Amino acid sequence: MIDLNLEAEFWLATGEVPPRIAIMKGLYPPNGDMWNPVKEAENGVTAYAKRRDARTEFIKGFGFPIPCLELIEAIKAEGPSVELGAGSGYLAALVNKCGGYVIPTDSYKGGYFFKIAFHIKVRRLSASAAIRAFPNIPVLMSWPSYQAKWPSYIANTLKPGSRLMYIGETGGCTACYSFEIILRKKFKEIKSVAIPQWEGMHDHLRIFEKE
Repeated sequence: MIDLNLEAEFWLATGEVPPRIAIMKGLYPPNGDMWNPVKEAENGVTAYAKRRDARTEFIKGFGFPIPCLELIEAIKAEGPSVELGAGSGYLAALVNKCGGYVIPTDSYKGGYFFKIAFHIKVRRLSASAAIRAFPNIPVLMSWPSYQAKWPSYIANTLKPGSRLMYIGETGGCTACYSFEIILRKKFKEIKSVAIPQWEGMHDHLRIFEKE
């Protein structure tokens, strides 16, 4: 069985990220038997525990979202961007490896078991300091912590016309409810991109423009 963590390391090393459908159907690599976070191969509590533990290990090494080609291409299409709360830096490293340009930043306060700046140099900046340091480029947020208030502050602070890329759940376990309210009232959703999801998760990429 090919471990998803090892596949993620391969993607980072080569910049060859498979499309979403290949990940979901276990078609990558073509001759491999990839563990599938979407399709259940086993039943019962033991199988669920294996999937839960696999997700935990993936988060430790990389982060919360499972990347796919469609996600990477959508982020690249926005041009140079600044990532807030970049954590391990895996997403920024992968986008940059694939020809994009993301500036990863993080407050370095840690959390969720992963090592900050493990995959790429991450600038030590709070979210508010980061958007001041890098104005006039799109902002990327990936899985801000549940009930975190800073995404709301950033959304309110951004100027009209600013672009915001947000990977997370809609009213779920990312950010806080007020953040979703601000997105609905002050932003226009430009695009939504489906990504592979861990069992029980409902995250995806949404791209907004502030009105």
